[in-house]
Amino acid sequence: MIAGAANTDKLDVSGAATFLNGTTTALLDVTAASTAGLGNENVLILDVDVAALQFDNAAALQADTNTIGNGIAGADATALVLYGSSSAPAETRVAIATVANAGSFSSVTDIAILKAIKSEAASFNINDFTLG
Repeated sequence: MIAGAANTDKLDVSGAATFLNGTTTALLDVTAASTAGLGNENVLILDVDVAALQFDNAAALQADTNTIGNGIAGADATALVLYGSSSAPAETRVAIATVANAGSFSSVTDIAILKAIKSEAASFNINDFTLG
């Protein structure tokens, strides 16, 4: 999880929730407030450089009415959401959330803050996560 560095760090959220797509990690690079999924993405990375994708905490993310993640599943589904805030753009907040079939979030719970790792697709790959 260190951009540009070879390492074996993993964010292990095994047992924290039953994620969409089971234990197979699928990333969605969210670069706009209307970014739709292609199906089965269970790790959504919200690009902190996009003002509409900056949230200070789980409550703010949950209150947002954008259609982020629409289409990742045929029904509401649980996913890991990585996001940043305007007040701390060089770190990533990690939350477990329910993504509505039409997009947007509910039941959002922050579980970690990753210091010195910017919330953007370039900072993460599928090997950084253990979902089950």
